[in-house]
Amino acid sequence: MILSYHEVMSLTVSAYAISCERMSEHLVVIACGAQVGTAGSLRVTFDDGVDSQFQNGLPLLQKYGVKACFFVNVGFIGECRTIKGWKQQFMSWSELQELIRLGHSVQSHGWSHEFLTSCSEHELDNQLQRSRLTLEQRLGTTVDSISVPGGRWNRKVLAACRRAGYTNVLVSDPWISKTECEGVTVQGRFTVLNSTKAEHLKALVNMSRVQQFRLRVQGQLKTVGRSLLGERGYHSLWRHFMHREEHEPA
Repeated sequence: MILSYHEVMSLTVSAYAISCERMSEHLVVIACGAQVGTAGSLRVTFDDGVDSQFQNGLPLLQKYGVKACFFVNVGFIGECRTIKGWKQQFMSWSELQELIRLGHSVQSHGWSHEFLTSCSEHELDNQLQRSRLTLEQRLGTTVDSISVPGGRWNRKVLAACRRAGYTNVLVSDPWISKTECEGVTVQGRFTVLNSTKAEHLKALVNMSRVQQFRLRVQGQLKTVGRSLLGERGYHSLWRHFMHREEHEPA
């Protein structure tokens, strides 16, 4: 199971911002394993490249000896932007270089977080190829993986990823089995919210095949719903539930 984190903060300000205390609890589970012999069953990734991942997340990763992969929006590196009503600082090139020096990986989350399914051919090239080449040139490392912004993908996007030089594409549905499609490897991830407790991670590791099957069916229904509602309708519904989540206790 691959875990997808976003912000790590002293105080949670959104559904996607996990507290430092809870992150620490998660890393205990990840480092030790939910049961004997399961250590390594949970892999850590971060999306967007916001600076709280470096300032708050990195010290915890180092403390517990856990390596992570950071998927960054290359066009935002070193910038401060107002997103969803509050300012967010993104990691600098020197911070990304420090992540690599410490044994972590830095890969692509596109150029500017555009939903790839809505991009033209030209825009896809900009989001995919430009981000990969810039990362490789500035960091001197191989970039062969991308996490798709907003979890949006289809066969056209996968084919564009292959043409842009990627071999691995990570998506938001955790119940997608690792598979080959359009010349790339597609893998699902479990999105961690501020309401995700350490017990939830333990349950993921120990989940029965029947439970996995049920959740996989739920994921397929979600895909069907997105197709029926369209991107705008689905995104509007998603924002409604995420707004409600932000006001519920973690």
